[in-house]
Amino acid sequence: MKKIQTPPLVLEIKKKYLLEHLDEVKKLIETWIGELRAPLPFSRERHFELESVYSPASEVDPDRNHILRHHLKSRALWNHHTNWQRSLENIFQLISEIRTRAEELLLEMPLAEKRDYTEDYLGTALWKAFALTREKKFELNYTIPKGREGVALGAYLIELSASTLEELNMVIHQHKALVESISSKTGMELLLAEFFRAEDLEGKMQKIASTALASNNIIYPCKFCKYLWK
Repeated sequence: MKKIQTPPLVLEIKKKYLLEHLDEVKKLIETWIGELRAPLPFSRERHFELESVYSPASEVDPDRNHILRHHLKSRALWNHHTNWQRSLENIFQLISEIRTRAEELLLEMPLAEKRDYTEDYLGTALWKAFALTREKKFELNYTIPKGREGVALGAYLIELSASTLEELNMVIHQHKALVESISSKTGMELLLAEFFRAEDLEGKMQKIASTALASNNIIYPCKFCKYLWK
C-alpha cells in the first residue's frame, strides 16, 4: 500500500506548532528550576510548615508535570527528585514535631501565662532558633513599638502588655532563652541536616536540568506534541 504523503503546508504548520511548544517547554523548565528550592523552615515570609509538604508549583499542575517528565529524560534527575521528595516529607514531619516541643517549652517558662504574647512570639522563636542552629550566630534586634506597649522583634510584635523597663527586659530575656532552648532541645539539628540534604539534591537537579536546556536535550515527544513529530 502506497504511503500517503503529508502535504508540505501541513508539515510547515506542524513544524511551527512544534517549535512554539518547545519554546514553552524551555520556559517551563526554567521556571521549574527556580522552584527547586524548599522554603526555609519556620520562615516568617513563607509559611509552609503548617499546611503541607513543599512541592514546586509547576508540578502541582498535572499537564505541566507531564511535560517536565517527558521532556527531561535524565534518570539521575528523577532519582534525585524522588529522594528530594522523601527529604521534604521528612522536613515536614520534623517541623511538626519541633513546633509541638517548642509549644511545650513555652508553657514550661516561668511567668509564661502572665504575659500577653502574640502568635509571633513562638513563630519568631522557631524562626530564629533554626537560624541559630544553622549559622551559629545569635543576633536578635528587639525594639519597643512607638506609641504602644509591648515588644517587637524586627517587624514582628511578639508581646503586647510590657510597659516597664523590668517587664521589657523580662520579655526579651525569656524570648532569647526560648530561642536557645528550641535550638538545642527540640531536634533542630536533625531538621538542619535534612534541610542540607534537600539543598544538595536541589543543586544536583538544577545542574542536570540546566545542562539539558543548554544542550537542547529536551527534544522528546509528550502527549501534547507527539502528533507534531509525524
